[in-house]
Amino acid sequence: MQHFREEKGSALVLVALTIVVLFGFAALAIDGGYLYYRHTRLQDVADATALASAIELSKNPPKNLNATKEEQKKKAAFEAAVKYVGLNGISVSNTSNYTADISLNSSNEQGKMIVSFPESLSKAKVDIELNTNLYFARVLGKDLTLVPVTAVAQVGSASKQTGGLIPVAIVDDPDDPTDGNYVQWRQYEMTLGPGGGANGNFGWLDFGAYEGVGGNTLSYYLEHGYPGTLEAEETIETKTGVSVGLAADAIDNRLSLCNASTYDLETYIPEGDTFTNYYEARVKEHLEQHEDCSRLVYTPIVNSIGENGSSTVTIVGFAAFFLDSYVHNGDEITLVGAFIDVLNPEDIMPNMLDYTVQSVMLIE
Repeated sequence: MQHFREEKGSALVLVALTIVVLFGFAALAIDGGYLYYRHTRLQDVADATALASAIELSKNPPKNLNATKEEQKKKAAFEAAVKYVGLNGISVSNTSNYTADISLNSSNEQGKMIVSFPESLSKAKVDIELNTNLYFARVLGKDLTLVPVTAVAQVGSASKQTGGLIPVAIVDDPDDPTDGNYVQWRQYEMTLGPGGGANGNFGWLDFGAYEGVGGNTLSYYLEHGYPGTLEAEETIETKTGVSVGLAADAIDNRLSLCNASTYDLETYIPEGDTFTNYYEARVKEHLEQHEDCSRLVYTPIVNSIGENGSSTVTIVGFAAFFLDSYVHNGDEITLVGAFIDVLNPEDIMPNMLDYTVQSVMLIE
């Protein structure tokens, strides 16, 4: 009987150990699967949040930043992060210094979100960590485990532009401090004529032929846009001998495709407002009401315009320009409008000029 009791006791120990091992495997299978799901879900949230924050950094990027403007942009990026995690079922509280406490609305899982800016305003980094529930692992004395995720989105100038391009060059000469000092949403006049170059070089570009485009290609591209792709660091020829009359007709046809009466600046400027503020508001209103407006054009930014006829120039970026009107006077055409902030899904390059078309992408 004594021997039987000893064997029975040994069997109970083995059964107990087996149960613990089985619970351990169950914990690995069930808790491991849940942790994988939670990590994947949090990573998706972090990716979307980093992109949303970076988009705020890309909006109307100012030049020669001072601390106040930089902090304002970072604040907007953080507010976008808070909004996006909230849209994904995560409650946010105790926001301070770009840090927030978070909790899942569907459980008692809690953690933190930290938004940081590793390279000033060129990157937005989102770190999310969540104390995640365990279930079968509780028999082993562990109730929670930390699940961390990180996402980084970068802001920069778009390195290429497809479609919507007009054959007009904007010059940004690195040796001329007066070039490239444009501010978005302000009205500018760009004159294409003898004053914009020498010996017939008026700031026009030669995009060359494109399949299906015949006749006067410059007029076609002015009216309909160049449908191909141009890239930064690509060289392109300037255009001489332009028929300014035909160019003016093409621009006029383009403007007629999109009624601009919604931002008629001659009607009324609110008391106490400025022309610049009113102009920006009306142009934005027009673009919101006319999503595919033909007045939105894209122009290559080049490093120079030759002084002796046709020359080869290098593309350094692209600008989005809202064309509200033009003036044809003799052999000159003056384009009137504003540079606007536009996001482009194309590839990215380091941010060079503040008024360029911007691109945002995940890099981590």
